[in-house]
Amino acid sequence: MRRHLDAGRRRRRRFGTGVAAAAALAVAVGAGVQSSSAAWVSSTTLGDAVGSASSSCTTPGVYRTTASSRWLAGSVAGAPLTARAALAPMTADNPASIAVFPAGAVPQGSDAATTAVSSASAAAALGSALTAPSGSQTQYAAATSTGTSVAGVGAVDTAGIASGSAPALGALDVDGLLGQVSGGTAAAGDLSRLRLAVGRVAATSTLRECSRRWGASLASALDRGVTVSSLSLTTRTASVTRLVGATGAQRAAVRTAFDAVTGGAGTSPAETSLAGTAGTGLVGAVNAALGSLGSLARAGGASATVRIGADLGAVDTAAAQTTPAGGLVRLDASAGDVVVDVGSLAPAAPAPNTALLTAADASRIASGTSAAAGAVVTDVGAAWSAAASEATVSVDVSVPVVLAGATIATVGESMSGTVAQFAAGTETRSAPSVVVLSVLDPTSLLAAVTAQLAPLLLGPVEGAVGTVVSAPLTAAVADAKGSLATSLTAARSALPGELGVLPAVLSVTLNEQPDVAPHPAPAAGTGGGYRTTALRLKVLGGSALDLAVATTSVGPDRTVNE
Repeated sequence: MRRHLDAGRRRRRRFGTGVAAAAALAVAVGAGVQSSSAAWVSSTTLGDAVGSASSSCTTPGVYRTTASSRWLAGSVAGAPLTARAALAPMTADNPASIAVFPAGAVPQGSDAATTAVSSASAAAALGSALTAPSGSQTQYAAATSTGTSVAGVGAVDTAGIASGSAPALGALDVDGLLGQVSGGTAAAGDLSRLRLAVGRVAATSTLRECSRRWGASLASALDRGVTVSSLSLTTRTASVTRLVGATGAQRAAVRTAFDAVTGGAGTSPAETSLAGTAGTGLVGAVNAALGSLGSLARAGGASATVRIGADLGAVDTAAAQTTPAGGLVRLDASAGDVVVDVGSLAPAAPAPNTALLTAADASRIASGTSAAAGAVVTDVGAAWSAAASEATVSVDVSVPVVLAGATIATVGESMSGTVAQFAAGTETRSAPSVVVLSVLDPTSLLAAVTAQLAPLLLGPVEGAVGTVVSAPLTAAVADAKGSLATSLTAARSALPGELGVLPAVLSVTLNEQPDVAPHPAPAAGTGGGYRTTALRLKVLGGSALDLAVATTSVGPDRTVNE
């Protein structure tokens, strides 16, 4: 996916300190999706509980606020990640006085602090299921006694995301995760080597409880934003694997057929046959010319050299290609890998609880895979046809002219071109070479030979090229194309069923918000209040993996009198 998936409000601002930092972080990531109201909290107008607070929301010591951020939460094969100290959330709790942070947190002013989760900690938590995580992920939380709570986690620097320098989650070995639970591998059916690569992920949340108490709606008092920069799923299907194998087998068959015509390092029967046709043709043309001149001389035995060549390099390139990026599916035809841009299934600004890899998505992936496989087969077939029509033929033939046992002249002719050019009669022909040693007039002999070449040499050679070169090459290509078309049809029939298991194997949710319908159950260890998870991943319904990536939580915030 070439674009970021963003939700929330964005302003270009870097972190500051304290309350200013809290306000900045809330809008550091995300753009596009409207703030959503919690179903279980209603907007409240100003009441006695506010006490002596000011509507300007600058009076300290009035609100008890809380915020937390967590890079990774959930479980692997049922084992919770909450027990790992290295993955502990960053929390900020303000009892209407001074914010309290976990031990080891780095203060960002008086009301905010950060912790970091290293790539090593993430890799240790997920074991062999995670590869290539990069950098440390920031966990930020701020809570003020004036009624604002803020949380941010992950790639929270928009400049870093744009430049590609922000850390990525890494790649999840879905196959390995399935293998850890009973029935997991069987659930994947004809899919293998499942792997999900996840790029830069972030979530931010801000709750301005004071503003809400003074009449602002929850929608305007609560900001949430998420970013997921890329999601790429790689897998192999049994049908595509068979198609790749069939393509390899047909390529080998075509190469064998081409080698039989070209001869490789030796001389092929086709080359021998063409040499005979060329020699017979030139002997006939020379004798006809000598007869027209009234000469008693005759043509001796011909000498001919024929070379046939064909280049199948373009076929190899087509068969090993990765289909162009930019669509939903790319196919690495050399390995048979189906690469799905899962992120492209989502809108640019995903709404809360946007589910990907649904049944409808699986159908689209099957269609995209079918199209990509068809493109490869088409390209291979076109390369075969081109190799057959562009096979090269060169013919060099010469004949001595003999009188009374002595050679008195030599006549030669050369022809070269592609099979298609010989078929069209547009091959390159040299002017006949005539070397006269005695007796004959060279000019007269040249004119007489030239007049006989077309019917006695050129025409027969052109016809022979069609018979002994073009016909077998074309037949081999036609057979291979037909066989490969059958294999493609079989693959296309199988793909919907093979890829139809994806929703049961892997679920992906963007911008998960448990307080918004359909109210998904949050991952364990993601805090309370208004929770926002940038990316929720489940393998086999969560039994093999239930992973919440980049979760923030703000609130519930209360006044000191509540």
